[in-house]
Amino acid sequence: MQINLMGQSSVDSPGVKHVKGLKDYYSDYFMIGAAVTPRSLITDEKDLILQHFISITAENAMKMGPIHPRANE
Repeated sequence: MQINLMGQSSVDSPGVKHVKGLKDYYSDYFMIGAAVTPRSLITDEKDLILQHFISITAENAMKMGPIHPRANE
């Protein structure tokens, strides 16, 4: 699973100026992404992720065990 954040160009924090992230500096060369956990999207890490990465991928939440823990169920 990949979520594209291309439309997100700044971190929405009141009173904080937009500081360029890695995704901004290297956008002409390649996309920069990260593997994240669901927890990292609801904590302060979210701002860091939005600032530096253009795409995210589920880390362990999308592995077979959590999605389909037992055969034939």
